[in-house]
Amino acid sequence: MIGFEWLEIQYRLITVLAFLSLFCNVILIILIYLKSPKKLGPYKHLMTFISIFEICYSIIDYLVVPVMHSYGTSFFIMTPLSHSLFEKPVSLIMLGVWCAFYGSSMALFGIHFIYRYLAVSGNKRISTFKGFKIVAWLIVPFIFGTIWGTISYFCCGPKAVTTNYIRDNLMQEFSLSVEDVTYMGPYFFNENGGFLFDTDVVMTLVGATSIMGTSLMTIFFYGWKCYKALSDVTTSGGFSKQYRALQRQFFLALVLQTVIPITLMHLPLLITYSGALFNVGLGRMSSITSITIALYPVIDPLPSIFIIKNYKEGLKKFLMTPVKFCLTVKNKKAVNVAHIDGTSSRRTSKLPDDDNVSVWGEI
Repeated sequence: MIGFEWLEIQYRLITVLAFLSLFCNVILIILIYLKSPKKLGPYKHLMTFISIFEICYSIIDYLVVPVMHSYGTSFFIMTPLSHSLFEKPVSLIMLGVWCAFYGSSMALFGIHFIYRYLAVSGNKRISTFKGFKIVAWLIVPFIFGTIWGTISYFCCGPKAVTTNYIRDNLMQEFSLSVEDVTYMGPYFFNENGGFLFDTDVVMTLVGATSIMGTSLMTIFFYGWKCYKALSDVTTSGGFSKQYRALQRQFFLALVLQTVIPITLMHLPLLITYSGALFNVGLGRMSSITSITIALYPVIDPLPSIFIIKNYKEGLKKFLMTPVKFCLTVKNKKAVNVAHIDGTSSRRTSKLPDDDNVSVWGEI
């Protein structure tokens, strides 16, 4: 397949995924505020924040149309200007914003697990998620996003050495001139094949490793603690059956919502990142990472919608409403037709013999 055709497919696919994400997350927000259990507490505000974040992420994804590409000792995220709504300088800033959203998502995963652990274990620190105190937690994704976006823009922005390195490959793979794209990405080796230890490379390695490492460690650490606490809840007699069932539903949803980002966001980028670090270019295959990242906000709301009983039944009831309405209208029509037929039969049986008199009276 010609590279330029593959770019067109990615553009259309990312567009479709952006609208699907908007639909799924709006549905979840509606369910959160109309069908949430009374015992849900501040968790519904955290869930709402995450859904709004994913809607914004999808909008940025649609505006930026990022394409990830790996070549030799470099991998980069580019936006073909033919698909961009912005001029080149603004397009570069938008790429930085897209990277910032990616960094923020790393923090949100961890915060999600921390909350579930505090809720399941009954830890008094759960109060930090109530009222205006929750703002302190929501600042963390902003900090992570700012760090990742700043490193991406200033340390991984276009450089002469990187531009010259990828120029021929872009033309060969995508029939694109490097002047017709805007890109961001690290370049770990110099022209002589030696590893670069300049400030940009060091900050990129330290920043990316710290943020992704912190996110993964938080997920696994609090995931395990959450599992242990949930085991105590389900075996203890101090909690109602309804509460224990609700906690199991939320934990199952959370497990799936962890597998999803790790599979769609952490691992693909880690593989692409490692390939460049060890001089193993993945070529066009690396562009699948762009699609998996765009797929994440579409799939992420689904576990909550289909596992949490209140939301699942609420959605089912919503979907069945037009069906029930149509059936009601159909039944009413059937009853009216039967009534008319019965009336006609009674009137026909009493037809007068006089041809000058109709069933409605004399003519």
